[in-house]
Amino acid sequence: MTSSHRGIRIGDPDFVFDSQKRQIPRRIVRLNGDDVVEVIAEYTGDRVVGSVIHADLQRLASQRPGETFAIEWLSNRGWVRFVTCCKTQHTD
Repeated sequence: MTSSHRGIRIGDPDFVFDSQKRQIPRRIVRLNGDDVVEVIAEYTGDRVVGSVIHADLQRLASQRPGETFAIEWLSNRGWVRFVTCCKTQHTD
């Protein structure tokens, strides 16, 4: 899944924050630069638990060193990226 469209980011002019307390869909994606090349996991409804999503991101990045992953949430203007993670492989 290759996309030349990158999600908007917090601080971009079109970004609008929805302050209502609800479970906004989130996803973990694999990146190549700023481009999403693969959607790894999607979280909706009761599956939207921040601590679980962050733990999944850390585990995934540890399993695939050198690759860059991000967590995004669905805003009224599209997917917003708010966390990126890339682990390096230790060579001791």
